[in-house]
Amino acid sequence: MRLFVGLDLPWTLRQRVAGLAGAGIPGARWVPPENYHLTLRFIGETPGYRAEEIDITLAGLRVRGFSLTLAGLGTFAKGGGTKGGRGSALWVGVERNPQLDHLQYKIETALQRSGLEPERRRFQPHVSLARLDNVPEGKLVSYVQAHNLFRADPVPVEHFTLFSSQLGKEASVYTAEVEYPLV
Repeated sequence: MRLFVGLDLPWTLRQRVAGLAGAGIPGARWVPPENYHLTLRFIGETPGYRAEEIDITLAGLRVRGFSLTLAGLGTFAKGGGTKGGRGSALWVGVERNPQLDHLQYKIETALQRSGLEPERRRFQPHVSLARLDNVPEGKLVSYVQAHNLFRADPVPVEHFTLFSSQLGKEASVYTAEVEYPLV
């Protein structure tokens, strides 16, 4: 199974984010709203017995619930960096939040203790909007500038989720395997 830990977004927030998608960037492949999520930790291909160990590890975490606010747009460049021009992904940002950082840290620490390798990339919370390939740089910059003041209302975060992911032709299919309540 291909696994990751993330935050599932409420449908009202998905609809708000979806309002940003669909126009203005020729060649963008827009992520369908049902796939909007915030990844806390990518795990990758995992045999069944390890998935059970991961489940037990995550079920043992005790973290308080909090509010989350999506705000701003940006891009990831090929190779994982960020920049405002030609990128490989367009995303909606997340207002910095100590409780979100704490949750991500607790998940990362617990997964390392259970034997997973440390995550190599720095945690940069975001919700992917589109995959970009050979998109005109001027169009991308204009789009980001035009939508950069996007800000959604805060939403309560009451659980985190272990997702499985199956790659598809048009888009990946994400399945919520287990939800872990926050206290």
